[in-house]
Amino acid sequence: MVARTRTQVSSFPGGGTAKRWLNGSLVSSFGPQAPIGEWTKSQCDDATGYLVDHTLSITHQSKASCQPLNGTILTSGNVREYLNWMPNGLNSNTSHLTIFLDSDGVVATRTKALSNPSRAYVSVPNFLFELKDLPGMIRDIGKLKLIGRRARSLPHWQRGKPLTAKDAANLQLSYQMGWQPLISDLRRMLDFQQKVDRRINDLENLFVRNRGLRRVVGKERAESSRRRGAPGMWKSTVNTSSNSTVESNLGVILTCRVEKYTSMEKWGSVRWTSTALPGTRYSSRQLSTLARNLTFGLNHNPKALWDAIPWSWLVDWFTNVGDFLEANTNVIPVQCSNVCVMTHTRTEEVWSRTNFELEVHGGYGTKILETKKRSLNAGILSATFPFISGRQFSILGALAIQRIKR
Repeated sequence: MVARTRTQVSSFPGGGTAKRWLNGSLVSSFGPQAPIGEWTKSQCDDATGYLVDHTLSITHQSKASCQPLNGTILTSGNVREYLNWMPNGLNSNTSHLTIFLDSDGVVATRTKALSNPSRAYVSVPNFLFELKDLPGMIRDIGKLKLIGRRARSLPHWQRGKPLTAKDAANLQLSYQMGWQPLISDLRRMLDFQQKVDRRINDLENLFVRNRGLRRVVGKERAESSRRRGAPGMWKSTVNTSSNSTVESNLGVILTCRVEKYTSMEKWGSVRWTSTALPGTRYSSRQLSTLARNLTFGLNHNPKALWDAIPWSWLVDWFTNVGDFLEANTNVIPVQCSNVCVMTHTRTEEVWSRTNFELEVHGGYGTKILETKKRSLNAGILSATFPFISGRQFSILGALAIQRIKR
């Protein structure tokens, strides 16, 4: 492969003028303006010969919608005339606002974990292991009923104990850490046959048809085409707003409201191929048994062992140990390519006139900057201090309340 860069640029033609007369005498004159370069610019950095995955970078910027000033302002003997004058405030290029998303290495690890054909859809061993907590969960429901009955009865309320903060914390944890995962696993088991059939098809592509598997994770798509991964998994938007002077050369200050929006989205793409020996053959029964075991995690599954360790869920909030184990689970003879991590960032900077003089038009518009990048990554084991979601904060709060001494 040979690296290459392709660029397409257009310029604003220039020629604009800005003049001021005082009592008929010319006192200020600007222009004619020189052509303004890179009014629109598109650049692509890639490589020739697309035999293997490679990095890619595409950048597009445009100020094509920005309008020059045209018109005349008459004030107390002053005549200010703008003719196709592009104000300085609209000449500069825009830039992206800072957005914090997971690194490419973390996205790659998550992509491999969610697309791994060895991954269990629902882990039956973990499900059975967690059933030991069911009696306590049922007891919590009984306590909740007693508390509700007590709340409806004034004598019981006066003699008994009201609902304490610890009671509420226990109920919160019982739901978040017990009933919610249990119900989720039961719902997944209801459509087990569909998942087994899909896994059989994946195994046939790997070991019978020798086509391999291509998976995209984290990309937001139409409902009918979603197959794996959470849609829009890595996506965020930020914005700012301020006032700025767009033109002041002739002594009249023209201002704009500047609103800037930046959105960023990441997703990953990976290919899985078979590493089985050429003479390896799987019968239909073997494929069905293997697909069933993979779907329900009835095999060597490091991720299931990790989930069974107390407090591993809290470690996964700040590290990607669970994803790393799932990404590198190799129950069946397969291998994956480097993950292609795509990043799409788009910024719009909107200039809107705030003191719009009827005699002068223009001085507003939208600047656009859009970048698309593709990087290759094998995945990493990382630790971060992420933003705590509302659900996570409620769990931590309930745990803190439980630890408070009476």
